[in-house]
Amino acid sequence: MSDLPTSKARGHMRSVVGKSDIKGLKVPCLGIEGLSAKDRNGHLLRPLGWPPSPAMKVLFFVLLALHGRGIHAQWDQRTPIRHWGSGEGLSSKEVTALAQDSSGFLWVGTEHGLFRFDGSEFLGFHAKAGDTRALSNDQVTALAVSGDGTIWVGTHNGLCTREKDADIFKTVQLRTTNGTAPPEPLINFLCFDAHGRIVVGVEKHEAHVLDTSRNTWEPLRIPAASVNTSPAALAFASDSLTYFSLNGNGLSTLTPNGARSCDRSRDGHFPYPGHTLTAVLPWPDGRVFGGGWDNAMHIYRPQQGTHEFILEVGTTISFASNEIRTMLSMPNGELAVATSATGLRYFDTRKQKWSTTKRNLDAGTDVRALLLDRDGNLWAGGSNGLMLIERSRPEQQVYSLMNPLPGESITALFAGSNEHVGIVTDRRIWPEGILGTATSFGPFSDKLGSLKPYSALWITPDLLGVGTQRTLHVLDRASGKLCAMDRWVGPSGFSELASSRVNCIAARPRKGAHTVLAMPYGWNVVEADLDRRIAAVAQQHKPDRFENLVRKIVVDGKDRIWLLGSSRGLVELRELGDMRELERTYARYTDMTTLPSDSLSIPVFWSYTDRNAARPELDAWDLLPKADGTYWYTAGGALYTFAPNNAEAPFRVVLSGHSTIQGLASDRSGRIWMISDGGLLVHDPVTQVTRSFTAANGLHMAGLSGYIQAAKDGSLWASNGAEVLRWWPEHLADVIPKARTYLAHLSIFDRSADSLLHRSNVHLPHDRNFLFFTPGVVAPALAGPTSFTYHLDGYDKQWLHAPAGERIAYTGLPPGRYTLRLRPDGPSMDTDTNEATWTFTITAPWWRRAWFTSLVFLFCGGVVYLVLRYRLRQRQRMQQVRDRIARDLHDDIGSTLGSISFFSELARQRLGDRDVDNAQAVMGRIGDRSREMIGRMSDIVWSIDPKNDGGGPLAERMRLFAAEILGAKDIVLRFTCDPAMEHLQLDMVQRREFFLVLKEAVSNAAKHAQCSVVEIVFGRVGNALELSVSDNGTGIQTDLGIGLNGNGLGSMNKRAASLGGTLLFSGRDGGGTTIRLTAPVKRMTS
Repeated sequence: MSDLPTSKARGHMRSVVGKSDIKGLKVPCLGIEGLSAKDRNGHLLRPLGWPPSPAMKVLFFVLLALHGRGIHAQWDQRTPIRHWGSGEGLSSKEVTALAQDSSGFLWVGTEHGLFRFDGSEFLGFHAKAGDTRALSNDQVTALAVSGDGTIWVGTHNGLCTREKDADIFKTVQLRTTNGTAPPEPLINFLCFDAHGRIVVGVEKHEAHVLDTSRNTWEPLRIPAASVNTSPAALAFASDSLTYFSLNGNGLSTLTPNGARSCDRSRDGHFPYPGHTLTAVLPWPDGRVFGGGWDNAMHIYRPQQGTHEFILEVGTTISFASNEIRTMLSMPNGELAVATSATGLRYFDTRKQKWSTTKRNLDAGTDVRALLLDRDGNLWAGGSNGLMLIERSRPEQQVYSLMNPLPGESITALFAGSNEHVGIVTDRRIWPEGILGTATSFGPFSDKLGSLKPYSALWITPDLLGVGTQRTLHVLDRASGKLCAMDRWVGPSGFSELASSRVNCIAARPRKGAHTVLAMPYGWNVVEADLDRRIAAVAQQHKPDRFENLVRKIVVDGKDRIWLLGSSRGLVELRELGDMRELERTYARYTDMTTLPSDSLSIPVFWSYTDRNAARPELDAWDLLPKADGTYWYTAGGALYTFAPNNAEAPFRVVLSGHSTIQGLASDRSGRIWMISDGGLLVHDPVTQVTRSFTAANGLHMAGLSGYIQAAKDGSLWASNGAEVLRWWPEHLADVIPKARTYLAHLSIFDRSADSLLHRSNVHLPHDRNFLFFTPGVVAPALAGPTSFTYHLDGYDKQWLHAPAGERIAYTGLPPGRYTLRLRPDGPSMDTDTNEATWTFTITAPWWRRAWFTSLVFLFCGGVVYLVLRYRLRQRQRMQQVRDRIARDLHDDIGSTLGSISFFSELARQRLGDRDVDNAQAVMGRIGDRSREMIGRMSDIVWSIDPKNDGGGPLAERMRLFAAEILGAKDIVLRFTCDPAMEHLQLDMVQRREFFLVLKEAVSNAAKHAQCSVVEIVFGRVGNALELSVSDNGTGIQTDLGIGLNGNGLGSMNKRAASLGGTLLFSGRDGGGTTIRLTAPVKRMTS
């Protein structure tokens, strides 16, 4: 983007678009006796001193010969133009069509696609082979937006539509009168009839109207046209009146009574003026303006039957060099006219003449499309790409120095009791810079010589105080003399004041005297009587609170004196001498050099800030009294309210977050205007709304600094050092472009998902929770990037800041429902919708959903129940085992101990009777019972030992026991064990019972079978354990009932039953015996 240079023509003022050209004076600003000068508004421009001296008369003629060094306010005659081309995002600089939708987006048709523009980014749409959801062709020829937000796109190969907030295009099938679709239809134009229906012009075919009730296309019947001819231009004046132009047939009207030509003055020659019109514009007064294949503006009056054409000055009718492409009605009654060779022109419909001063585009620019957006800005498209020609803004005026001195810059603006606004540069002063609403600066002073002015203030209409780099001066209008203060009262060494600049002056009215307060930079406060040119310097008291780097002195309505500086902040000067005593001193001493320095009261400086703390309010700029006795106060980058009577908290922040806030001013509505960050801020104390104005959103000037001055007409003034800006507060708000905040792009894991932004309540899977948003503002005329604040409801705890151009990122969002809220950061825009929102849900994975959680809960509950139940059963089983062991110990050991006790008593008696043989027999029985008890105890201990839980230890114990018993009888043992038993874990009870059955069977075979061989087989058969004990003895009867422990075979049956198994006996007398125990496997459990 670039701006065209502004006009610097000598002797002329520059004006904004919409204002007539203002001529400057033809004489220099220094007048001569008997001659006065006025500007075009009739405001008198007076010389500095009147009547002038002879030297001034000579100087006048010298300056007249040199065209003078006069200063005029120059108004910018050429509105700045911004350009967008292929380097700014457009794929083609050939713009063919423009439209704006209801959301504020600008749609730009080019030779290489369609683009949507929001003010900072172009989003392109292009044709794709085989994609029915894309454009039908990249060469866009026409655009139109219907009331429902549908965008109609005409191309070189058909018509497409795009519904509002949709990302797809639909091809519209056009049908001719015979029901067939035209091959490769080239759309000439798109417009709407009086009923709001879309009208489509097709090359070499009739124009068609969409009948929305039947969703069919009806041909627009033009009697004078061929069925293969489309109008070159078409305009609907009313339901019953249509204007059209056919190639070579000029302008015609179509009414219910038929078609009628408006060209009644044809001379039979071709081409003739207006033979083919490409733009037709009916006017409310009945006139019809037309432009086409020549360079003239054609004006038709169909009711009178007249036709005239108007050419630009110095041109003749031409049918080849230049033609009018299109026209647009402007709010000021002008026509913006797009041409093929001379850029953009303006035609005054009231005066019926071409504008000779307003030419916004250079010659050679082919302008094909025009658009007036909802903010009143004019857009043009053509061979130079997209162009913005901002609307005329009479609410602002820019004044610049004409013929400035080398390096000259504006240092201050000042106002006085008569509310004139003056200008101070580092070389000169214009004491009557602006008189009311005058549009030029007044004459300048030649009395400064080598002095450099820094400040000035009108005390009376004829008395001006001037601060220079040396001291305080007074300028007397009547005499034209600039005089310094030649009588001083001050401390020793005050003569150094002569080299100190006076950068601020404030009036302090005294009865019978015109006094001011001034501040020599780095010194103390000076009070001066400008009538007598007497000045007194205040003594320093409490120097730790003294501010000697003062920017401004404010004297409020209660005669309270405030100093604002860069080191101490805000300081009040409470005692500055008694003026009556000072006046008596003046009367007593004619020679002020002998005035005693202690004759004045000693001043007291009271600081309202703390210099030991790095607080922002220390850097003071301005103070503005309020009606309630408090003040507006600017310091650092903040606006405060200041209440001097509140000792605890005198400062309250109203606005902060800016790099700097400087000068203050109040308008007639009570709003507070401030210079901030090179632009303006305005704060409304009633609504508490603050808005900013910068060059990016419509302000005519950038880089403002210093203070604001008010003029008598209510306008406000500020400067950037090179120019002066004047604005009317009540109108400036209109320059803020309307804007709509929106979410421009969405990426999920860096993959585009923009289509989701057009839907509400979007559900995203849990693994698509890395979201990146690009915020945007729909404000095509808004220059510069915009920052935002945002908040994700359901996640963020506070509002966050998104700098301009940066994305908003949320990574790893947990499942939940969220709403992203987006707002522009700061009140720099008048937004139709201040907040954009988008609601979405991150769905939980299946394992985190309610049904799964419930299922898991039920499952876990079931598992816990089963575990508890199992553990309870185990405890019960363990208790049963304990009970059995206790019972066995009680039964076996108890009975064994009882028999041992019995036999011990019997042995004692036998020994008492000296029956040694019987005693020995009894003692043998005692030994047998003891060994038997030890064996049973060993069996119990072995069964409960965890090391013996496997089938292998059980088989080994069986083998050892059998070998011991049978070996004592010289019986051969054959023991076979399944190898799988080695790793089989068995229940403790099962191991014990199997061992006791084997023990019983082996004991019986050793004692009663009279066998020579015993065969034992132990193993697993299916899901059961099987133990087989066979001998080759004499055999036994199954009901014999004799066993080693006295329980016999019946005991083995009980043990088999306890295991849930079976015990089988087989054998015959003299044929051996087999005992087989089979029981299900019971694995060991904890």
